[in-house]
Amino acid sequence: MSNIDWSKFEASEANYVKFVPNIEKKLVFADGQITSGDTTITVDGKEKQVYAINLVVTQEDGKPVEKQLNITSKRLATQLRNYIEDGSIFKNEFGIMQTGSGYQTNYAVRVLRSLLV
Repeated sequence: MSNIDWSKFEASEANYVKFVPNIEKKLVFADGQITSGDTTITVDGKEKQVYAINLVVTQEDGKPVEKQLNITSKRLATQLRNYIEDGSIFKNEFGIMQTGSGYQTNYAVRVLRSLLV
């Protein structure tokens, strides 16, 4: 019984980045670790299939972590598109702030610092 991984039963929320409105999250993404595909989310109490971009987060607010950022928001994806396409998503620390909620949600994205030495 000693080889049971009890962390699999803990709240999965600890494994994902969660934005709080009007508070900037400082994030660093794992180099080359990006996937995309369909995922299920709940909107207005109903499950819905949506396309998602998944990034592995290695730092959150200056602390080492192993988390996922699952981007289902078209607004956030649009803000990050150029950084993803040119690969600079993996070469910088980003500040991402959510404003509003629900259908009024917007995101502000900025480069905080380069990770290149």
